[in-house]
Amino acid sequence: MKNIKTLIIAVACMGGLSLFSCKDNPTDDMIESNRQLKVVSVTGTTFKAAGGEDTLTVDKPITSAYANVDWVTVKTDKATNSVFVTAASNNSKQSRHTTVVVKSNPTDSVIVDFDQHGFVFSTTLPQTLLLSDKAQTQTYDMDVDVPPTVTSTADWLKATVDGDKLSLEAAENATGHPRYATVTITTSNGTTYTSSVTQADFNTDIAGEYYLLDGDSLAAGITYGTMVDFRENKSGAKELYFPQLALSMNVTWNDASSTLTIAGGTPMGPFTLGKATYYLFADLTTTDDYVYWSNSVTYSAKIVYDDKSKTTMGEFEDTGTLGEDTQVNGLSIDAFKANEVSGDNYAGGLLSFGNPVLIKADEESGAKSLRRSAKAFRKAPLKLTRRGLIK
Repeated sequence: MKNIKTLIIAVACMGGLSLFSCKDNPTDDMIESNRQLKVVSVTGTTFKAAGGEDTLTVDKPITSAYANVDWVTVKTDKATNSVFVTAASNNSKQSRHTTVVVKSNPTDSVIVDFDQHGFVFSTTLPQTLLLSDKAQTQTYDMDVDVPPTVTSTADWLKATVDGDKLSLEAAENATGHPRYATVTITTSNGTTYTSSVTQADFNTDIAGEYYLLDGDSLAAGITYGTMVDFRENKSGAKELYFPQLALSMNVTWNDASSTLTIAGGTPMGPFTLGKATYYLFADLTTTDDYVYWSNSVTYSAKIVYDDKSKTTMGEFEDTGTLGEDTQVNGLSIDAFKANEVSGDNYAGGLLSFGNPVLIKADEESGAKSLRRSAKAFRKAPLKLTRRGLIK
């Protein structure tokens, strides 16, 4: 009887253990199978435009991982529960987004968002750059994911890229005249950025004696005009000095663009003609046959060196200050009876130059041939000419 009780108790215990085991294990399995897959770590979820690779790790074995876009490649390492997400470069300015799905079984997955910036490019290199004559290296910043290519059109200027830095290495300019180069940056998406580079020092390469010629006469083969000295005065301002008048005309000079600008109504000073003393002003003539002495009306010449003719020169051009319908087309040195521009004080034009041209009169340039040409240089006569239309 005792043995039977012992057997019953043993069986009951075994049955109890068996019931406990059957109840506990299925519950654990159910919890595991319904538990959401979790990301343990991720190196990043935002790519630069250049692309790259990020890695995410999950807490369970991986059965599959994928993205439904062609610019992302997904690979897995099942031994480490890792997913490698690789983004191609984005050459569009638009950013883009996708998701990567990682699964541990058909019903257990995790979704991770990934973004990629659009293509960007900027640089501190100006589009117009002036370098002095000395040998030098200048460095500029670039904001770009993919290193661009860079070229220079001149042997004396070397352009290189190192990461996000652009370097320009210029040799010494001992030519005695300005020289030029174009630097072109080409980005990975084909966008180009150009910088026009001039190497010159004003006093060495720009300043000096020039012929100020009447362009209309020059077009007809007649070298008619006067001599001027383009120089820097004691105050540091730039001026055109007229030996024929013993007077100067202040001009605005832009080093970066090698451009001088004359404003209408620029005072030059008193001048004696015969027994009368006048006050001279630099005024501007226009296509509507008026003379303008307003400072808001301007006329500019870009001083450049032409390697073919070996000439430093500048042709004056309208700057658009009068709009599309009327253009400045000449320079007039006008005489006034008092030191104030007005219709009542206007005495007439003393010197005038239609579509004027500046040609540097140095030994190297072709300007010296003007004096040796069949039609010799003719100095403009000083004679007052009254104009009917004045402003």
